Amino acid sequence: MALLVAHQKQYVLGPSAVRIRRDWVATPIDDGLILSHCPRLAVQQLRARDDRHFWLLGLAVPADEIVDSLAAAFSARDSSEIETWTGYWAGKWLLISPERCWPDASSSLAVNYRMVDGELWLSNSPALLSDHLPGVPSLPPIPWQVTSAKGMDWIPAPLTTRDGIRMLLPQRTIDPRDGTIRPVRMARPNRDLSGAFETLADALRTVMLNWGRSAFAEKLVGLTAGLDTRTVLAAACAAQIDARTYTISFPFMSRRDRVLPPRLAAAVGMPHVFRTLAPVDDADAKARAAVIAEHMDGATSHPTFDHLARFRRGRDGDRDRTSANGTCFEVGRCFFWNRFTRAGLSDRRPTADQILQAFAHESSWRPVPLDSWRVALHAWVESLSDPVPLAHDWRDRFYLDQRLGAWNANTQRSADLVESTTFNPANCLWIFDLLLQPHAARRRQGAAQREAVRILEPRLLKYPINPLPL
Repeated sequence: MALLVAHQKQYVLGPSAVRIRRDWVATPIDDGLILSHCPRLAVQQLRARDDRHFWLLGLAVPADEIVDSLAAAFSARDSSEIETWTGYWAGKWLLISPERCWPDASSSLAVNYRMVDGELWLSNSPALLSDHLPGVPSLPPIPWQVTSAKGMDWIPAPLTTRDGIRMLLPQRTIDPRDGTIRPVRMARPNRDLSGAFETLADALRTVMLNWGRSAFAEKLVGLTAGLDTRTVLAAACAAQIDARTYTISFPFMSRRDRVLPPRLAAAVGMPHVFRTLAPVDDADAKARAAVIAEHMDGATSHPTFDHLARFRRGRDGDRDRTSANGTCFEVGRCFFWNRFTRAGLSDRRPTADQILQAFAHESSWRPVPLDSWRVALHAWVESLSDPVPLAHDWRDRFYLDQRLGAWNANTQRSADLVESTTFNPANCLWIFDLLLQPHAARRRQGAAQREAVRILEPRLLKYPINPLPL
């Protein structure tokens, strides 16, 4: 039976080695810069054409060209070309060089940072930066009160669970030595905006084809009744990759999510299975809950955490499995716009208090501790002046930075407790750019995705999409 182990697939980058467990790996990046990581975290050394070395953490898949492997395509580029190229990478990843660190589009692998006596430490875990640095005192937790699906049910970026540790926002890159932060650079190709839907469909097909060429023995596509997983399925079909579909049977899932996935898979000739997870006894559930709490450090609240504690999700052979999901597409669908409009906000830059009032509007939710919420959101509002490549409307930036960069990145951290590899095909700056192209009225309807599905696999549009009834 696969056990849950706290801090699995986590890393620390800093001036000296850190060993959370005896099996942790320490790799010198440069003089005075050591990458320490769990051996379950995929780490690959890459070399550019001009012989500069980089280290890739996680799984990155190009969306702009079909490649034999990322490493081969990497070696055909000079180091000066790499940063702009990463804007076309999908997945959950972090690229490190001696000079800079570049996170994926939504910073889903996460970069948290702490300065100690003039030395910078980076990690995807605030708990590691607080409690596990050699000879460094721990930092107190901020007493956030976060409840799933109520108000802002995440810790607002750029703050974290610990006082004195901050989170790198998406679309930024950080110097691993002095902590200098700047926006990432992205070069858009010359293209006709009228063909954005076709370009999106081609990018998704390319992503799935390259993912299909990865070394994993088994590729899985998670299915629900929603538009996002259907878009991934359509791209997988168009790429003609060898993959199977599945749906985890949660007790809180809707009837649509039980009925439609096998029908969708059958419509395109792909196998589908429901995974019913085996329960654990009360003592094991209590121990697993403690591991999850240590691993997450109170970063967010989600019903799947309780389910993960009480049911075995891991399986034999998971290290050779990768699963594609529909995370991140929602960035293109004006998710928070209606909430902000109801609270009287428009496209004009808000204050921190106005954002908090929008989430408290017609709700019993109240931000606690208020001072910390204000500090976090004031810092975020100030960051709107940064010349980042995408999401120039603050409401879209809020979704990208807060819902994806804070809530989703922390929620996905729980997935690191199992050994299979999660893949997010839409988590790519280039794909975000294409999703944000249509007018807001069309974006709200998911027009870009629906048209992409129509191009990639039109049979999938014959079935209702959440929240339409069966």
